[in-house]
Amino acid sequence: MTLVGDRERERTAQELRRHYVAGRLDDAELSERLELVLRARSRWELAYALRRLPRVEELVGRVRHGALVALLGAVWLLLTVAIVVAFVAWVAAHGATLAGLIAFPLVWLVSSGVLYRRAALSRRRLRRR
Repeated sequence: MTLVGDRERERTAQELRRHYVAGRLDDAELSERLELVLRARSRWELAYALRRLPRVEELVGRVRHGALVALLGAVWLLLTVAIVVAFVAWVAAHGATLAGLIAFPLVWLVSSGVLYRRAALSRRRLRRR
């Protein structure tokens, strides 16, 4: 059993206050958990006071993943529009050839797959935390 000092108690109380400000705790639950923190003698008791609350790193990871997915979605949309415009220009210049009918959808599928793969990697990293 590892004993805790005032610094660890204050750090845990500050984290509880952050959760309260974010709306994840009400007044009664905050005071109950702060009471547990002030009486805590071990790290296990401090962790018990933080039970069922997401860690700040977890929240940051979720926000980062959401921003990445939004960015990849915007890139995918712009890429799709660019490929469609290029395809229309190709058809206008060369006619509807078999090479154009195969190449443009293939480029779109490959680029969409690459962007999806990047989003899936981010999602996997988020689940590991």
